[in-house]
Amino acid sequence: MRSVEKQGKVASMQNENEGVMVNPSRLVTIDQAIFDLVQKQFNLFTETNKGFTKVPVKWVAAERAFQSKESKDLRDSQGTIILPLITIERRGVIKNSQSNKSIWGTPFIKSDSPGDTHYAVTRRIKQDKSANFTNAQAKRKKGALNFKVGKQEQKTVYETVYVPRKTFINLEYVVTIRTEQQAQMNDLMEPFITKTAGNNLILAESEGHSYEVFIDQNMSSDNTVANLGIEERIYTTEIKLNTLGYVTGEGINDVSSHVQKTESAVDLKLPREPVILSEGIE
Repeated sequence: MRSVEKQGKVASMQNENEGVMVNPSRLVTIDQAIFDLVQKQFNLFTETNKGFTKVPVKWVAAERAFQSKESKDLRDSQGTIILPLITIERRGVIKNSQSNKSIWGTPFIKSDSPGDTHYAVTRRIKQDKSANFTNAQAKRKKGALNFKVGKQEQKTVYETVYVPRKTFINLEYVVTIRTEQQAQMNDLMEPFITKTAGNNLILAESEGHSYEVFIDQNMSSDNTVANLGIEERIYTTEIKLNTLGYVTGEGINDVSSHVQKTESAVDLKLPREPVILSEGIE
C-alpha cells in the first residue's frame, strides 16, 4: 500500500511539473539502484539440484537480522541457509569534497532564496498568467478581451523551476556470493568479470537517477574445503562495488520543498508621492 501511494505521489508531481526531474536522490535510492543492478542487470543463474535456477539476492542490514533468520526462503526446515545465495551490504559512505563535477554547493548559505540552495533546471512560459496580462492590456487598448495587442505591449510571465544542489558521495557496497560447489561459484563470478568488458564501469539506475559503479578488480575468495569436519562446505567470494552517487535535499528533515518555483516580474511600478509646497514650510 505504501509503495502504491508513493508511485501516485510521484506521478502527480511529474504531471504538475511536466516531466521535470522531481524525484529526490537519497541513500535509499542508491541502495535500490545497487540492488536492481545485481538482481536485474546481472540476473544470475546457475545449476542446482532443482535445475537451472535464478540465484536469490538479499539485502543485508542490521535491522533485518531477525527477518533473515525467520525467512522461509533463506533457510530450510532444519534452519540451514539454502545455497547458492547472493547478499548485498553497504559498508561505507564518504562525502566527496574533491569532486570535479560542474555544479558545486554554496559554501555559506545565508538566505532562503532558491538560487542559494537550489539550481535552475528549466524555464518556461506561464501560460495562464501571461494570458491574463495580455487580456488586461487588450481590455485597456481595445475595450474587449482576446484582442491582439502589439508585440511590444505583450507581457510574458516566465516560471523557473529549481531543484536542490547535488552533494556527491562515494559509497562502498560488498556483494557476497555463497555456494556449495566450485562450479556454481564460477558461474556467478564470470558475469562480474566479463559484463563490463575491458573496463570495470557500469551504471546503476533507480527512479530516474544514474550512478557510476566501479567493480573492484580484487575479488577475494574463501572456502571451508580444507576443513574435514562435519560442517557444510561453503565457497565464499566478496566483490566490492565502489559507487559514485549524490544526495539531493535533506529528506524528511528538509524544511523547504524539494522543487521550488519562481515567477518573473513583468512590470516595475514606482509609486509617486505628491509633495505639497507651502511658504510656511522650511
